[in-house]
Amino acid sequence: GNELQAIQDELKVEQSDFYSKVSMWKEETISKEQILEYADIHILRMNNIITKYADLQMPDVFSGSVKLFKLSTETQLESDQYLISWIKNDDQSEKIRADELLQASFEYEMAALSSFEKAKSNVNP
Repeated sequence: GNELQAIQDELKVEQSDFYSKVSMWKEETISKEQILEYADIHILRMNNIITKYADLQMPDVFSGSVKLFKLSTETQLESDQYLISWIKNDDQSEKIRADELLQASFEYEMAALSSFEKAKSNVNP
């Protein structure tokens, strides 16, 4: 549980940093080149976070929730990639797709949390 929490915390910090940079770009505090440069680093960090799910040593009862957390993170990354494409190309359809995927990622995360709590109550009745 602690390892999973560490991954989720790292993800939260990374996403917060990324969205902070996107806000700075929208406010024209940083340039398009700067946000795209940061975006490349963000994608690498997100991929690194995703690989950490495979290294988790958890009882089988938690495998479903771990898969959902990973799916949520992968969907988050896909959303971020569409957001980056929108920044690059100014194609509104990419922004819409990014928003849709962000919503899906949130739903996967909520399902993962629910699954995790259910599994936890089965392990510690």
